[in-house]
Amino acid sequence: MKRIVSLLAAVSLAMCAVSAHAQTAGEPDAQSVLEKAREEYNSPDQPEIPDQPESPEAPGIPESPAPSREGETSEYEFTPFQVSWVPGIGEPGGIRNVGIALGCIGTITGNVDGFAAATIFNIADGYVRGFQGTGVFNIADGYVQGFQGSGVFNIGANVDGFQVAGVFNIAENVQGFQVAGVLNAAGKTDGIQVSGVVNIAETNSGAMIGLVNVAERADGLVLGLVNVVGNGIYSGIAWYEFDSRMCYGGIQTGTPFLYGVYYAGALRDDLFERAESFVAGMAIGHRFGDRGSYIDLDVGCESNIGPRLDGLEAAAGSDGPRCSSDWQPWVSARLTAGFPLAGRLEIFGGLKVDADFMGADNVPVFLRNGTSGEQGRDGNILGLDCRAWPKFFLGLKI
Repeated sequence: MKRIVSLLAAVSLAMCAVSAHAQTAGEPDAQSVLEKAREEYNSPDQPEIPDQPESPEAPGIPESPAPSREGETSEYEFTPFQVSWVPGIGEPGGIRNVGIALGCIGTITGNVDGFAAATIFNIADGYVRGFQGTGVFNIADGYVQGFQGSGVFNIGANVDGFQVAGVFNIAENVQGFQVAGVLNAAGKTDGIQVSGVVNIAETNSGAMIGLVNVAERADGLVLGLVNVVGNGIYSGIAWYEFDSRMCYGGIQTGTPFLYGVYYAGALRDDLFERAESFVAGMAIGHRFGDRGSYIDLDVGCESNIGPRLDGLEAAAGSDGPRCSSDWQPWVSARLTAGFPLAGRLEIFGGLKVDADFMGADNVPVFLRNGTSGEQGRDGNILGLDCRAWPKFFLGLKI
């Protein structure tokens, strides 16, 4: 045991001696090492730390590209002014981004920041910020921010401004106006389409005015003879008035925002005869609620054309009636509540009012009945004296 204790004591003395020798020999201790590291970190001559390799992206998760506006970049050189004698040949020649481009026949450019005009056509392989005007057609491969006007047609990507053409306009999206003699076609439209024949849009949140309007969804004004809208109203309607014994039939077409009703009717006993009680009318209205049950409110006018049928036939090919007073119209309004039954079949009913204004005597005798009797109900609407005959009705719609 004494030998083991003596051996441990000798080892301890030897280690202390070695440590003392190391310090006296200049080997740095912990404090000196820390001070030296600080000096090297603050030194301007310290070596750069090499870049660490990027970790590979997780498979199947593509990096989202930064948003960019279509057509902003271009491969073409810019010139402030270009004149083309024939397409592609001019001063300066070739296809260029331009401020102003003029063409004897047509212009073919890159981006247009200003004005492009030609006798026949303008083609921009890029955006148009400004004006494209020509006698036949304009085409912009990029967006249009400004105006496209032509005698035949305009084609653009996203239009923020005006497209005016004699025949048709086509755009991916429109925020502004499309005006054409025959056809307007666009994707998302936040503006107004006016056409002599057809307007087509995926969605429209402005207005569509034409003989035929077609849209997947329309949340604005749609005026036309035929309106085919995904969320719209297009129904055949028939209803019966209990007090007057009038039977009506017609169509209701448009959108919940604004629809039209076109109808005709006659007394129940005169339905299949050439009747003096034959009445025709039209109205515009608004729907409250576009799914399930709803309330419709519409206002229009009617005319008793039965007594005038012979005169209309005799006037065919001649001047015919010259003004609305020849038709002796009166105001007609309906408040309707509708409820779905099965599929497209609906039942509806409500209150209809026929009224004469300002002393007129146009409401025929067979419609002067209802809840107020033959004498009607006197009133004043918007400062105008009137006499009205309210009556209840019930009908079906499909």
